[in-house]
Amino acid sequence: MNRRQLWRKIKRDYGPYLPLSPYLLVVIFPFYWMIITTFKRDNDLYNLTGVPFWFKESPTLSHVNLLLYDTLFLTWLKNSLFIGASVVVITLALGLPAAYALARFRFPGNHALSTAMFLSYLIPPALLFIPLSQVVRGIGFADSIWSLILVYPSFTLPFCTWLLMGFVRTVPQEIEESAQLDGCTRFQAFMRVAMDNFFSQSRAGCLGPSFFDLKPAYSSANHSPGARNW
Repeated sequence: MNRRQLWRKIKRDYGPYLPLSPYLLVVIFPFYWMIITTFKRDNDLYNLTGVPFWFKESPTLSHVNLLLYDTLFLTWLKNSLFIGASVVVITLALGLPAAYALARFRFPGNHALSTAMFLSYLIPPALLFIPLSQVVRGIGFADSIWSLILVYPSFTLPFCTWLLMGFVRTVPQEIEESAQLDGCTRFQAFMRVAMDNFFSQSRAGCLGPSFFDLKPAYSSANHSPGARNW
């Protein structure tokens, strides 16, 4: 393959992606800046005379050592991951059956309930802080990570249920009816057929709500005093 053919191949395969290059640089730059700042020395960080995009002095691991050994970062990280994973599990465990019922069954108020679950996401969380704090204190979970695990599903569950409804509808209802004709109960058809197809064919149906649940729970747990205590 000569140079002209190689250039044509590159232009054909990668040319359509060139307009995305500025966007890619904007997305990657914050990660580059965090990494390079992590390994810079203090004098290099505060030096305003040099180019800030590279090292003027040799890299150092002192900031990493300070974070890992002189702070409770690993404890905070463990608690945040535990809270985030717990919120995801609780939300999916409650949201999937609710989404299935709203997507499959027809009963009075079905559409109104679906709309209300979506609209509840628009309620500012700040309005719920005082009543939820009273509930948490009343059951003895104050200043504990269990309070976060209890509270966050109340924010994530309505919207995730509404989101999961669309993915549940992607599973053909005919296969559930066939399973029931073969002797499965409604619950068995839900667990063995509908959910099996849902997890195998609609992975995005779980990944999307899972990330939606994990992000606020993980982020807020890092800044919460309750995240320090079991």
